[in-house]
Amino acid sequence: MTAVLGIDLASARWSYNGSALLHFQAESGAFTRVVPGAITWPASDTPLTPLTPQALADAVHAFAVGEGVRAVALDGPHAWRNPETPSDLPGVGRRGEFACRTQGKTGVYPQAYPSTQFGWIDFCVRVFDALLAQPGVRLAEAPVAAAAINEAGGPGAVHGYVVLETFPTATWRASGLLPLPAKAKRPDVQRYYDELAAAYALPPVPVSGHDDLQAIVAALAGVGAIGGPVVARRHGDACWMAGHADGLRRVEGFIWDAMPRRSASAAGRA
Repeated sequence: MTAVLGIDLASARWSYNGSALLHFQAESGAFTRVVPGAITWPASDTPLTPLTPQALADAVHAFAVGEGVRAVALDGPHAWRNPETPSDLPGVGRRGEFACRTQGKTGVYPQAYPSTQFGWIDFCVRVFDALLAQPGVRLAEAPVAAAAINEAGGPGAVHGYVVLETFPTATWRASGLLPLPAKAKRPDVQRYYDELAAAYALPPVPVSGHDDLQAIVAALAGVGAIGGPVVARRHGDACWMAGHADGLRRVEGFIWDAMPRRSASAAGRA
């Protein structure tokens, strides 16, 4: 079985971070296991367990290595807007954000739209920084078979996985489903999961957490990015390092979403 981890990133409290583990069989193309709330976070934010980008990345990495995860898909930005983007192009954020119609936009560092999202955006980018600093971890730039992720390292290479940015609302839309409403609206999370499960042939499981459900949706993009039984799509431009006043920073980068294979086949026949 191949494992993929989804994370719904939050910067305010440990408990606000959603997580989900998905298993699928490469041979049959079947999902075999869905685990909402897969990671047990620290019980609270204390001086001994402060929520920092490094601490969150360490927890995610330790879990990913322990579970043999091949892709980690995070709902949160991993880069900033290219400072050389022509001003006449539509949108204030990255090209992928414009294509996916994200609520928040990542501007040229240190700008964010709305500005109140800067703290969360900077937190998310730093989580990606910390994950990408780990041996064997790289940014997903194109679909790659899970079995090929460690090939470059040769015999004895450390366990590797790819990380990618995803936007769950884009996956809900691409799947032909109504996007999960905001947590404040108290949606029936189980009903939304059941509709998602029907679309992707996921195992029936109880899901009660809004953040964990979004993490499941995030993980679907990761499944597609490593050749699993969904169709993965990339939006935006490839990521690169651009100079800023305080040094080099990642800019642009793909945002991934997913759609069921049968939906893609139907669209192709239309």
